Amino acid sequence: MLLFVVIILVPYVHCQIPCSIYNRNLTNCDWSNVSYDEDIIVYTAHQNFDSRIYLLDMSGSLITYYEYINYRLVDLEVVNNEVYVSDAFIPCVYKVDIYTGNLELIFHDTWLYYFYGLAFDGTYFYVDEWDLNCYDMNGDKYGTTSFDESVMGSAWDGDYYWTLDEGNLVKCWDISSWPNVTEMPSNAFVPPSSYCRGLWFDGQYFWTAECVDDVLGHIYQFDYNGDIINQWLEPTFKGWSACYVSGGITTPEYVTSLMQGWNFVSLPFNQSIGKADIIVNYGGISYTWSDAVSGGYLSDYLFGWDRSGQSYTFNNTLESGYGYWGYAYGNCELWAENITTTSDDYITDLKEGWNIVSVPDDQNVSKANIIVNYEGIDYSWVDAVDAGYVNDYIFGWNCTFQGYEFTDTFESGCSYWIYSYYDCILKR
Repeated sequence: MLLFVVIILVPYVHCQIPCSIYNRNLTNCDWSNVSYDEDIIVYTAHQNFDSRIYLLDMSGSLITYYEYINYRLVDLEVVNNEVYVSDAFIPCVYKVDIYTGNLELIFHDTWLYYFYGLAFDGTYFYVDEWDLNCYDMNGDKYGTTSFDESVMGSAWDGDYYWTLDEGNLVKCWDISSWPNVTEMPSNAFVPPSSYCRGLWFDGQYFWTAECVDDVLGHIYQFDYNGDIINQWLEPTFKGWSACYVSGGITTPEYVTSLMQGWNFVSLPFNQSIGKADIIVNYGGISYTWSDAVSGGYLSDYLFGWDRSGQSYTFNNTLESGYGYWGYAYGNCELWAENITTTSDDYITDLKEGWNIVSVPDDQNVSKANIIVNYEGIDYSWVDAVDAGYVNDYIFGWNCTFQGYEFTDTFESGCSYWIYSYYDCILKR
């Protein structure tokens, strides 16, 4: 049987490192106590000219936080179980990816100076500057109306627009005849504390957070009279707003580690995933794939292998049972979320010729435990080699020494070259 070694020739791609005002800090992250169906409290706070978004479980214990340089993130809103936040420094509204901390700009009104309150009535966002401004979900401005209020937070309860003002009063407004806004003073009430900032309505109760210097305040859930239903100690002082999302946050799954240089990687589970959904942890800080590329931590290019055409391909999706070349400019880790794996013995299909393969398992698997199915009949690895269906030699990649090596074990998260003399199927 003829044996030859494939030499990989891949162009070197370098990423420039840009200046960024956005940093997501995951050094305090603890996913171990988070279940798939747990509700998550989201809390905004600021220190000097920076902001943080904290995630807490429903007992008030810290899960993680994200840090944003030169942002003043204030009021929160939840739409379709997704979190939105307003920025007081620049009149922007962002959607927050609570899994990564990434901020997606929804709209930026360049004609205004700041945003504070943020509420959504099912069709439009309402944000307050000196006037009350209205925008649709695409960020297109629907209108503005005179509103001489100093708003520290706002909410929509399904019937009325509510504001928390600097005079320590929660006020009620009828906006059904927009742009006419009518105050309903008989509905007004005092919030749980004179330090309260931010306002959110969960369908039954209001939420707010205390903004106190140098001491920890509280997150409050309270009714239409201002009576406290629940309260939690804030994870840091100078809070602004709080809300919660249903269903919680899924536990990220470890994919693999990258070392500086070329890496021959794969997925350790039987579910495909796009590289845009991969989290890159570099230096204890987690980044989206695009931010990691922009930061110069890894190359954007993934190289797969077309088994039928026997040639390299560019790939944006990692498929289970396949393998990929990727280049990292520093040691880092790859993680993925929302992984729902199934249990079966299928690994991948081999085509006649060279194949880049992997075993979709979080445990290492010896080739002695691999089954080769040829024309509907299962063979042990040894029997398949003796019958001339596959070659016995498996080539892995040593990331430390940047060279090929023979191996008898498929390691989780790694890829391998196998030569097959016929089309067949690998199973466990």
